[in-house]
Amino acid sequence: MQGLSTILLAVGGVIIIVGYIMLLIAAFREGVLWGLLCFCFTPIQLVFLIVHWQVAKRPFLIQLLGYAVVFVAYLVAPDGGAQLRGSLPWLS
Repeated sequence: MQGLSTILLAVGGVIIIVGYIMLLIAAFREGVLWGLLCFCFTPIQLVFLIVHWQVAKRPFLIQLLGYAVVFVAYLVAPDGGAQLRGSLPWLS
């Protein structure tokens, strides 16, 4: 099961990164300032998501899927996620 949780963790991480890149692309398409702000200041991504829901919806949902996969990796880890907590500080 440790192998499965490691694979799920990697897949979830890749999905999160893909969603993040898609969100940045959407922000830059709306304007260079939006793109730079979303890239430099993470809280601005939430503002962009609310203001431009139609273009940001898909990247946001892809990121949520990635976080769900990471959470499943945490659940299926044989040691209750203790080893995953070492590599993911927010799970500590």
